[in-house]
Amino acid sequence: TIDSEPVPLGSLVEDDGGDELHISTKVVLADKRLADSIEGIPL
Repeated sequence: TIDSEPVPLGSLVEDDGGDELHISTKVVLADKRLADSIEGIPL
């Protein structure tokens, strides 16, 4: 499971385990993009 071992974000995005996983992953990615834009780091 995700809790027991780290998984690359790419694997999470492509995982079809359920909508909840997709939603939570997208929120994390959105937060990362927001943080990067605040820090001025190009993606």
